Amino acid sequence: MKNNFDSINIIKTIFKWKWHIIIITVIAAILGVVFSSSFFIKPKFKSTAVLYPHNMSMISTESKTEQMLQIINSDDIKFMVIDENSLDIHYEVDRNSQNYLRDIFSEYDGKVSIKKTPNDAVQITVLDIDPNMACRIVESIINNYNNFSWKSFTGIQTNLLDIYTKAYEENELEMKKLAEDLTMMRVNYNLLDLKSQIKFSTNKNLLENWEKRGAEYQKIDSLYNSYIHMQSENLQNIKSIKREIITKRNFCRVISNPFPASTKSTPVRWLIVLLSILGAFFTSSIVAVFFDIFKENNI
Repeated sequence: MKNNFDSINIIKTIFKWKWHIIIITVIAAILGVVFSSSFFIKPKFKSTAVLYPHNMSMISTESKTEQMLQIINSDDIKFMVIDENSLDIHYEVDRNSQNYLRDIFSEYDGKVSIKKTPNDAVQITVLDIDPNMACRIVESIINNYNNFSWKSFTGIQTNLLDIYTKAYEENELEMKKLAEDLTMMRVNYNLLDLKSQIKFSTNKNLLENWEKRGAEYQKIDSLYNSYIHMQSENLQNIKSIKREIITKRNFCRVISNPFPASTKSTPVRWLIVLLSILGAFFTSSIVAVFFDIFKENNI
């Protein structure tokens, strides 16, 4: 009964002070409209892209999506995007300031959101007062990610090319020496083919040559043939790497492309006004109730 009585008293108190509460609520609504206007809060526009990793190799225990996130969130990509779009000017950050890096990264991180989706994609979202700039920043992030990944990829491939090329050149020198030794033994000792010469030849000197130098000849000939096989593999690798280097590729597949928004994303004006109304109503009601309680108890 006490709870019902208290509730009835609260309702009576609110009704008693209804005009005061209504006036305060209306004023709060008007202030909400005013302070949520573009004069006080600049509207921001959202541009979003969704992409999947593509043409990437696993270089650690992380997934390809996590590797992409690490690259996109790196300071290298941030610097590229900031410089490419002159974001220091756009965000009004002084390059000569002692706290330039802290301030520019704070602005960038506050407006750029990069996260992994439940489907293992990467979502890039940019908020900006200029819808075209928001779109350009998203495009810039994607382009610089591709360029950065391409440079890293070609750097690795170039190192591999140097290794295979060096191995090919060193093998050529070894093969030249082996070929000279084989030629010498063929010319001086008439050693050509063990099976056919021993089987059909009656030349005593030839047979003696095979007996004395046959093992050495076969060893050199076998090594020379091994080098031929290695050179074939090296040459294939060199050609393959050269094709990889000259073939430009992207390292992401864009599923949802960014575009300039036609409507603002923030602030949500109706929500600000609604919260202002509710806040003013409940606050003024509570004040009215406590005012009557204190008055009745002569506090």
